[in-house]
Amino acid sequence: MLRRHIRIYYNRLRIQSPRRRNITISPSIATTDGNMVPKCTIEPNNDKIDWVYYFDTNARTDLLKPVLSKGKVPIPSLLSTTLQNHPSIMNNIELSKLIHNNKLDGYQEFLNALEKDNKLFPLNFVLELTIDLLKESKFVKIHKIYMLYKECLPIYKQNNQVKYYKFIEIMIRVESYLRNHAECENLFIEYIQAGTVKGDIISLGLKSLVERKKFQLAKELYVQFLQNEEMFPMTSKELHLLLKNFYKYNDFSHMKFVFSLWNKFKCGPESLVQNQPSLNTISLMHKMFILFDDTSGLSDFLNLECVRKTEYEGSLAFELTIFYQELYANKAKFQNQMSALNREELHTKTDEFLERINRDTDARFNFYSSILKAFIFSNDITSIKLTLEKILKDDTILMLHSEKLQENICLYFTKNGLFKELLQYYKQQKNTNNLVLNEAIFTQLWDCYSTAYPMVSHKSNLIRLKKIYDLSKKREDLSWFKQLFENYAQHYGQSIDTDLTDTYYLETSKRFDSIMTALKCNDIKNAQEIILDSVREGFVSYFSFYYAILKKCLEMGPKGEVVARLADDILRKTFHYTPLKLDILWLKYSVVNLRRKSRNQFDQSEKSRIADSKITAFITSCQTSLNFQNYLQLSNIYVKLNNYGQAKLLVNKARKLLDPMNRMQWYMYYKTMLGIGALSLDKEYFLEILKEWNLNANAGYVNHASIRSIKGHLKYFDKRLNPNVIIDEPMINDRIAREMRKLIRRYTLLKSEGLCCVDELYKLLVEWMH
Repeated sequence: MLRRHIRIYYNRLRIQSPRRRNITISPSIATTDGNMVPKCTIEPNNDKIDWVYYFDTNARTDLLKPVLSKGKVPIPSLLSTTLQNHPSIMNNIELSKLIHNNKLDGYQEFLNALEKDNKLFPLNFVLELTIDLLKESKFVKIHKIYMLYKECLPIYKQNNQVKYYKFIEIMIRVESYLRNHAECENLFIEYIQAGTVKGDIISLGLKSLVERKKFQLAKELYVQFLQNEEMFPMTSKELHLLLKNFYKYNDFSHMKFVFSLWNKFKCGPESLVQNQPSLNTISLMHKMFILFDDTSGLSDFLNLECVRKTEYEGSLAFELTIFYQELYANKAKFQNQMSALNREELHTKTDEFLERINRDTDARFNFYSSILKAFIFSNDITSIKLTLEKILKDDTILMLHSEKLQENICLYFTKNGLFKELLQYYKQQKNTNNLVLNEAIFTQLWDCYSTAYPMVSHKSNLIRLKKIYDLSKKREDLSWFKQLFENYAQHYGQSIDTDLTDTYYLETSKRFDSIMTALKCNDIKNAQEIILDSVREGFVSYFSFYYAILKKCLEMGPKGEVVARLADDILRKTFHYTPLKLDILWLKYSVVNLRRKSRNQFDQSEKSRIADSKITAFITSCQTSLNFQNYLQLSNIYVKLNNYGQAKLLVNKARKLLDPMNRMQWYMYYKTMLGIGALSLDKEYFLEILKEWNLNANAGYVNHASIRSIKGHLKYFDKRLNPNVIIDEPMINDRIAREMRKLIRRYTLLKSEGLCCVDELYKLLVEWMH
């Protein structure tokens, strides 16, 4: 009930009062005494009257009744006061008795006092205890005390509001650290009623909203905070943190909105130095303008007075931002095609930057970290090694920085599925350097294992994850595992019997199904409304969600085209890089539509010629941008046209761009080639590809789906091949069967190896936890 009222307030919903008056709740306004109160408009008999309501801590939480005396409408407080049996606060005599009897052993005494005696410890005592626990970083213990006393907090609020809000402030910090963003959000909404709010608390509160995908609400509160600077003082530090929160979700539109508003309210002629955006903040915005290829927007941004004041364009930060983006933009250079000369030029340039950075330890660390990530992204192992050599010789890099850089290096092993090497590395680090298990290390190990052994069932992985999760609850310093475990549950798409909720997975699945149902019923308008609601409610930063809608709608043919264009528009406006696979989807759609419209053999031939010219024109125009996967997707269009010769040519072009260390790319390559061989009824070609797959040591990605797919191809041969056709090799069926058995044996061995490795990983993690 409480949360419903909060949503009413912040989402400006219209509700019916008991007297049938429409009430519209709009953003807060400032009163003469500096307090923030929401504004309420009541419309009796079509005559608009403005009313201001206030927070009444004694109001019942189940009622929202307008008081017809101008200026006052009670609103329920955030925390419920309707407890069944109101506990009372211990007096000094009762507390002294407990202390004298040495019964204050910790959390259990809080529980016993409340459950057995219906007594609460005094707020002074609770506050002092939480402060002491906070100094010792005992976040989980503080959280337990909060959860125990949560429903009783209004009693404390009535007795001493100053200390009550101090306690709420501590809890915001604790719940944010523990990544309990829902609790943090509720506490923050309560805390902003206290009066002046600290800048770092504002950052934590807005972060909780962004993490919960409540972008619109975060934006509305941000506007209110800027309009009431006395109550909500913010500096450029809070600006940077909020921009980073939106950057995490690739939400450039909100980033531009946040910066623009900051410039309007905080960067006037008489603005304070602490409100001036830092070079890091300007660099972050600069990076997004480059990624979104918004040259005119970047020009306007760099000409803003607050940016020009920093002399950013003449700074080293400006040059580094461009350099980093060039590393990512020129990914093709860092693959097989990069010449020794180009690499030498690149590393000469990095030496020049290091010389200009001088001995600024943090700046040098950030530089190494940035270029390492770019080289890992491009799988440029030569540049990775050269960079590591520079780091080892660099005496400015501290041990702490060295450990963080090692985490970056391990990303290379994770990306390429080199699990055994990564496991051995961390075993050694754990034993020799007393390395502490943290979220980054766990994520690398688990993701690397999942990449290396995809054939191990999700169910097996979840069982082990559940055991690790149960163990982690006994360790206060592993509180991060709660959110991590929920993320893996979402990834596997299965429900798990825990206290966690798979919100995003369930929500997106429900939305996707609703859209597809609407389209099947030809309810285009409803499908569009669901998509637009998803954008408004914060489901805008998930590429896969809108891409799945686009792909499915185009497969439906003309009836899904309108909705497909809406999904396409959202993708192109939201993401700085929209891959060519979007354009290839539309190309495939137009080509398939041509084939559908053909009525006779002559017409069919002409349409095939037109389709072929469309594909050729597309390849010519995008020649420099096409990657391995794009060529495979284009070959599949030719397969649809039954033009298997052209399909093979494009797959051969894809192979030239294939990363020989990438097992997934090998898998996609062989899967496509086997499909072409089967559909073209070319058994010799099919056998040749299957044999090559078995001999390729780098092509270790084999799963149950690939085995099932090959068996389907063999059935297709049996069904379509004319038994009277003479095949040169009479034993070809036996040879294919022999290669098939080899592939199945390889799959079985890899799966067995994967199960052994996950047991080894589980053993290491359990030892590390203990």
